[in-house]
Amino acid sequence: REQEGRWDYKKFEPVLDPQIVEFIEVNFGEIIGKNFSILDKKDFIDMVAKKVSKKLKMKIDEHDYPKILYYLKRDAMGGGLIDSLLYDDRVREITIAGTDEVIIKYGSHGRIATNIKFKTNEQLDNLIYRIARATGQGINEQQPIMQVQFQEFIINATLGVGGSNSRIVLTRV
Repeated sequence: REQEGRWDYKKFEPVLDPQIVEFIEVNFGEIIGKNFSILDKKDFIDMVAKKVSKKLKMKIDEHDYPKILYYLKRDAMGGGLIDSLLYDDRVREITIAGTDEVIIKYGSHGRIATNIKFKTNEQLDNLIYRIARATGQGINEQQPIMQVQFQEFIINATLGVGGSNSRIVLTRV
C-alpha cells in the first residue's frame, strides 16, 4: 500500500544487468522457442553466459546462471514482463494500454497500478505476436484486432497502427 492510501502491485525479479536481459531476449528467444528442453542443459547456459560475456564485455559467473535461466524461461516460454501476473490467481484482469501502463484488477482491491513497464511498443507487439502464434491466430497491420481464449484468459489485443500504441487486455475466466 502506497502512502497516499492506494494499492500498487510491485513485481520483483532477480537482479541482472538490463543489458544482459535485453541481449538474452533478442538473441536466444527463437532458439529456445524451437526446443524448450535445451534449457535443461547446463552446456546451453554456459554457452549463453560466454556469448553474453564476450559480446557485452561483462563478467558472468556461475552465480548469475540461475538468473540467466529465469529470464530465458520467462521470455521464451512464459509471458515475458507479465509472466508473474499470469500465475497470480488473484489477478483477475491485466490491461496494457501502451508502454507506460500495466493496470490489473486484483482480488477485492479493484484496479491497481503495477511497476511493470514495456520499453517500446515493439516489445508489447512481440507479446501480442507470441500469443497469436501460441493460439494459431493471425494478427497484422491489415487485421490488427485479435480476440481469443487461451488457457484461462480471454484475450483482446489491438496492434498499434499509424503511430498509435498497441493495447491488450487479458481477462481471467
